[in-house]
Amino acid sequence: MPQPGKYGRRPPDPARPRLYLDDYFDADRVAAALPAFNPSVNYAAKVKSWPMYINGPDPKAPAGLTEGIGDCTIAYAGHAIQAISAYAGKEIRITDRDVLKAYRAVSGYVPGDPSTDNGCVIQDVLSYWRKTGIGGHKILGFGALRDWHTKNLNAALNLFWTVDLGVNLPESADQQFSDGKPWEPVKGSAIAGGHCIGLQAFRPGWDMLEPVTWGTLWSMNQAFNREYTDEAWVPIFAEVIAAARQSDAVDLAALAADFTALTGEPFPVSG
Repeated sequence: MPQPGKYGRRPPDPARPRLYLDDYFDADRVAAALPAFNPSVNYAAKVKSWPMYINGPDPKAPAGLTEGIGDCTIAYAGHAIQAISAYAGKEIRITDRDVLKAYRAVSGYVPGDPSTDNGCVIQDVLSYWRKTGIGGHKILGFGALRDWHTKNLNAALNLFWTVDLGVNLPESADQQFSDGKPWEPVKGSAIAGGHCIGLQAFRPGWDMLEPVTWGTLWSMNQAFNREYTDEAWVPIFAEVIAAARQSDAVDLAALAADFTALTGEPFPVSG
């Protein structure tokens, strides 16, 4: 059975400026605008295996890090790069050392000093990813979701092929993971820590979601998502924009204008 890995998502700061991507699309119209829209959308099936990326026990990790560190926010970026590249053409895997470099830069972690292994804020990681890159790969931009429930979350995954979820995992989730059981709420289970997972698929019926965590494609139900997810973000990849899957479903002109107003920089792709 799989073994739980490390936590490492620090709480978000709701006062920080950000774009909300669901301001630029309407979930009820996405299905009509996207010819390839699928209620059971899956951007995980082409990936044969998911690296741990040092986020848990792994004998192949760099020396001194085989028990894992709290780099789940960076591990998500590695998994997203892997999935997006697999569906855009040819799968790309960054390395553990790429992940470690980014984690050190964003969090201040010093290998060998556990007191510095304190995790990251998702928004900080996305900003670093956009400006500096992770493993040589940059995103064009990113935005949060105001609503991360069934229709809206499904539409975001159809549009952008990955969603970055911040969750407060209960102790019961560790046990369910070790037992090979989907994540479902357990009444009274205490929160164990903040974690970052990458949503890559919806099963038919929309009730079961499939995120990547701790080197594994996992499952959780919507009740778990509603109970424990407290932030959702969407990185915008050039490969996804280039595929023109969302050209009629997202107001790219408005997104570009608001991106410039927020950052002072031109958005790499206009509407």
